[in-house]
Amino acid sequence: MVSLVSANGYEDAQAAIDTTLANLGGFGAYFEVGQRVLIKANLLGKHVPEKAVTTHPALIEAPARRLVEFGCEVIIGDSPAGAYTESKLTGVYKGTGMTAAVEKSGASLNYDCGYREVEIGGKLLKKVEVITAALDVDAIINFCKLKTHEFTGYSGCVKNLYGVIPGRIKIQLHASYSAINNFCDMLIDLERYLAPKIKLHFIDGIVGMDGAGPLDGNPHFVGKVLASPDPYLCDLAALKIVGAGLDSMPLIERAVERGLINKELEVDTVGESLTDTPQASKYKSIPVRLHEPISARVPKFLLKPAYRLLTKYPRLKSKRKCVGCNKCSEHCPAAAVEFKKGKAKFDLIKCIRCYCCSEVCEFHAIKIVTPILYKTMRK
Repeated sequence: MVSLVSANGYEDAQAAIDTTLANLGGFGAYFEVGQRVLIKANLLGKHVPEKAVTTHPALIEAPARRLVEFGCEVIIGDSPAGAYTESKLTGVYKGTGMTAAVEKSGASLNYDCGYREVEIGGKLLKKVEVITAALDVDAIINFCKLKTHEFTGYSGCVKNLYGVIPGRIKIQLHASYSAINNFCDMLIDLERYLAPKIKLHFIDGIVGMDGAGPLDGNPHFVGKVLASPDPYLCDLAALKIVGAGLDSMPLIERAVERGLINKELEVDTVGESLTDTPQASKYKSIPVRLHEPISARVPKFLLKPAYRLLTKYPRLKSKRKCVGCNKCSEHCPAAAVEFKKGKAKFDLIKCIRCYCCSEVCEFHAIKIVTPILYKTMRK
């Protein structure tokens, strides 16, 4: 069951959250007085709320306030892209509006940058480092942002859990699971491990991101808040709202194959119906079908032109925007970025198309190019 609630803007955040909780039976159905609860937001980096990159602070403040009133100790946090340090968290919290939201709600911010290796025992992922902020609490609320994503096609509840992996360790996982199906199976393994602790999943769909997500897309008003104890149904409902071709979403395909979503892709909602969603909320730029790398099917001497014609790839928007900070190189799992004359240069043969370089570029200097032939062949 998925709760679906409309909101005209973030000024309606508290009312939308209260209605959502009523639809799902209230906090008492999921939490106990005295529990330590982590609200895991999507805090990719130090981006103002108006950019629609991160979970809006008003939607974090609202459930935090109610949980504090309920009698829980509430911590808000995430592991952003890049270094997982106290100074980095301080900047991200302030830039995204979380510092002010926490002060108003009575919750606290996580500054514990520790992590531990845990046994996952999943289909692909056997063990991995997880931030202690997620391990040392009684329960978790997963509150993501409704966004398109250049690599996975869509960033929602399940993808948001990648943020429990500390900082640069995410780079190692991108390198180990560079094929899209493997990456999605890895995300599902991580979600399955955390599932007993995650009581509710929320999606900030009041203003989502369309286009070149998760960083350089365009804000897109949808006017919805979604929530469910089931992250797969919540993601499925959101994808239906924005008009995604569900058969083009690798994560949905893997979840169906693993029996986590019904093959009919049906979603029951409470509060509002999916059929009541206005056409204006449909996205214009849902990513086309994402395929596995072509390197195994193309002769080596043709790889470079094939990659430029048949795959999306990173390049500088302009040399002027690149300041030579080296973050894209530091966070590239495939060591596919080098600097020449102080500007980033991408080796498209080494590149595994994870687009981490774009995600960590605070200067928005990197563009993900989508060739016309790629669009044509993937329709």
